[in-house]
Amino acid sequence: MLMISEKEYNKERSRFEKRISQLILLVLLSYAPYSYAQTENTTIYKTGAGKVLLSDTLLINEQLSKIQALNQTQPDSAIGLLDHLMAYEQEKIMQPFNGKIFSFAAVCYLRKGDYQRCEQLMEKAFYYVKKSNDKEILSYLHNVNAIIHQQSGCYSKSISHYLQAIELAGDNNLSDKRIVQTYINFGGFWSIIGEYKQALKYYDLASGILEKSKKSDPYITMNIGIAKSDSSNDFAIAKFKEALNILNQKNDVHLANKLYTNLTEAYRINKQYDSALFYLQKAEVASKLFNTNTSLSLYHYEAGKLYLALGDTKRAGAELIKALKCSDASHTKEISKGIHEVLAQVYEKKQDFKNAFLHQTYAIQLQDSLDKSEKVKTLDLMLDYQKAEQNRIVANNALELAQKETQLEQRNVWMALILGISIGIIGIVISAFRNSRNKQKLQNNELALLRQTQEVERLKALSEGEEKERNRIAHELHDSVMVEFASVKMQLNALPQQFPEMGTSENHKRIVQQMDRATKELRLTAHNLMPDLLLDEGLVQAIFYFCNNIRKTSGLPISFQHIGLPVPRFIVNFEILIYRTVQEIIQNIIKHAAAGKALVQIQYDGEYLSITIEDNGKGFDRSKGYEGMGLRSIKNRLQGFHSQLDIKSVMGQGTTVLIESQAKNLILEK
Repeated sequence: MLMISEKEYNKERSRFEKRISQLILLVLLSYAPYSYAQTENTTIYKTGAGKVLLSDTLLINEQLSKIQALNQTQPDSAIGLLDHLMAYEQEKIMQPFNGKIFSFAAVCYLRKGDYQRCEQLMEKAFYYVKKSNDKEILSYLHNVNAIIHQQSGCYSKSISHYLQAIELAGDNNLSDKRIVQTYINFGGFWSIIGEYKQALKYYDLASGILEKSKKSDPYITMNIGIAKSDSSNDFAIAKFKEALNILNQKNDVHLANKLYTNLTEAYRINKQYDSALFYLQKAEVASKLFNTNTSLSLYHYEAGKLYLALGDTKRAGAELIKALKCSDASHTKEISKGIHEVLAQVYEKKQDFKNAFLHQTYAIQLQDSLDKSEKVKTLDLMLDYQKAEQNRIVANNALELAQKETQLEQRNVWMALILGISIGIIGIVISAFRNSRNKQKLQNNELALLRQTQEVERLKALSEGEEKERNRIAHELHDSVMVEFASVKMQLNALPQQFPEMGTSENHKRIVQQMDRATKELRLTAHNLMPDLLLDEGLVQAIFYFCNNIRKTSGLPISFQHIGLPVPRFIVNFEILIYRTVQEIIQNIIKHAAAGKALVQIQYDGEYLSITIEDNGKGFDRSKGYEGMGLRSIKNRLQGFHSQLDIKSVMGQGTTVLIESQAKNLILEK
């Protein structure tokens, strides 16, 4: 690939500026009726500054359409026109339009990266839209709010707004355009948090709607490329170029900046540096034309990574510092985290280990804040969403069952009468039999209960001791060994600077890769030993997060379901015992079952807590005494909390484990 010449670069920039100038001129011409013309339907309002003309509803709609188009390229110019309209929000003629006006204004400030002003305008927009009950604009507002929280790292609030927009889409009251935009944005959200399978699901839904009208969308095409970039970088490049071809029919500098930046990154990863520099120059033009903190941070961030790959650490550092300034101004935590990580690499190459360690620490702190606070809330909302879907299916099934039960009820009345009499007779016989044996068994039961209580107390003490030791080891790993590993990794990365021949050594690369894997394994081990998520958030979130980690690290497709009432917080020892029991059973599935998939289901009905764990593995013959010491010890400990563990297995068909606890009396007092 050839690098773009200065002449071509200036020509490209002139072409962009010419298109922008034409669009601004068109809007200014359309703006003339506000100042110089008055039609028959024009209304005159008196203000402190004199008379101001506001055209009829048709002209206001036309003006809003022009503002929406201008926002794609020049948000500052769009804001100037919107300020004029917002000044008259109290006037009667403006009431039907205020929801749209404040919505468009919020989007303008969103594109500029001014989230504080954007949120202020969103409050007013929601107020007016709810008054007018305009579901089209309400869906638009939920999308904008979701993007605001998404870019600042508040994933739980973001997914909440997306789910409300999805719910509006299901009412069949929205245009195809609005539904498609919701699916595209929601797919982008899943891509950001690494759930590419979910992302592709919503992109497919959006594509299905567009295919009916024989249309295509550059955002969908670009996002599909992003979602599949991990598995096929060449496929991603093809999709980005396809999106550029579609974009030629539109005038969206914001999207152009994203596409040029993504192409730069893709070619950098492929080590096709001439092509990467070519698209980096195009990204520079687009980012400066759009001129927002978000667009500039994306450009400078990718420029820093490319110059680092080319060995120009001085220029890479300068670009990354600019990127960090813009990213901090727009409060985009994900981008800031990535910039700190690359800056750490730059300082490592410069052998400035103090600054390298400082930026690596900032990156870890940002990652921990995203993982431990927002990711937990996001997972909680994902569970609520899954639970709502399950409840809807259950409700439909319940309706069908109710109809069938009504038909059977009339036939079974006489059977119920006979059955009741039979049960009464049997009850009398059983009662007499039990009374004759109760006296004899009473002393034996009391003795057995005493022995059981002593054993339970012994096991409780043993369990508490083991948990304290786990926490001690986990803290030691996290606070000491992890820091040492990070230091060793930086020193290994610095060795090629002192001994250049090591830069091409496969052994050196293999050692660095092994160090990365060891660090990840150590972090995972520390989290498993010390279940902070369990202590902070409770059983449902902790088990769900554990299942997610097992699926990613072991490759076992394991599903998690929560049905019934919300699970309350229980006393600490009981929660830890249940969590460790689930861990033990899942580890047994991985080691022994040879399963293709597994399921963990948790249910609470206000009295009993039930956890079912199933797999489709090879099963085992229980008559041969397969249970080991671990399961026997867990059974004994569970008895101390009025709980029991039951195992059912069929050779060649898998295993089902049921944990059932009378948990009402174990709820933690607030």
